[in-house]
Amino acid sequence: MSDNAEHNVGTVEKGERYISVEENVELRVLSYCQSTGTPGIPVLIISGLATMVESFEQVINELSKNSPVYFIETRDRHTSRIEGEAEYGIPAMGRDIVKIVEALGLKERNYVLMGYSFGASIMSECYSLLREKPKCLIFMEPTPEFHYPGWSLIVIRLMGKPLYRILRPAAKWYMRSFYINTAEDNEMAVISGRSLDNADPVKLINTILAIAPYKVWPKLDGLT
Repeated sequence: MSDNAEHNVGTVEKGERYISVEENVELRVLSYCQSTGTPGIPVLIISGLATMVESFEQVINELSKNSPVYFIETRDRHTSRIEGEAEYGIPAMGRDIVKIVEALGLKERNYVLMGYSFGASIMSECYSLLREKPKCLIFMEPTPEFHYPGWSLIVIRLMGKPLYRILRPAAKWYMRSFYINTAEDNEMAVISGRSLDNADPVKLINTILAIAPYKVWPKLDGLT
């Protein structure tokens, strides 16, 4: 409350909608804007693989003080509505972003695209397909290639869902021990663990297998 008063803005209004990107695929898009109106141009956030919106809470809070913010949940999320077979590769997810930009009615050079990690590759993939180009692209810790050992992909393909259940506790331990400084940011460790708990194993496995050979480098020349 004091933070809003300090910046002389209203409360943040949160919204949720599902956008159809294919005949059998709908994705959840979360929106954040000030109740008093936000004069800045919209910001779209494409986050990392299985990343929860809570990981971006501070970023969204700051951006939404001046601009409407849209957080796009990709096909790998448990929230995606997918009936039957679907593609899980980055080209398909890039086309999803195009559909979402169109559905939101965003105008040429009048919005910003932000991509974090896996989301940065999706952003690079979709850029050339967008009819209405963004004002700028913001890359946050981009992942240009996905280095999965060949043997791990074979194991994932053969064991799939049971393997995920077995390895999930080990993955949490690894993140807390070697990846996240729990002394300085224990909240992020909790959020990351919750992301693994909430992930849809089948969608996540399908995505890992689909993105393994992807390389973003050929797309970079077209980002003009």
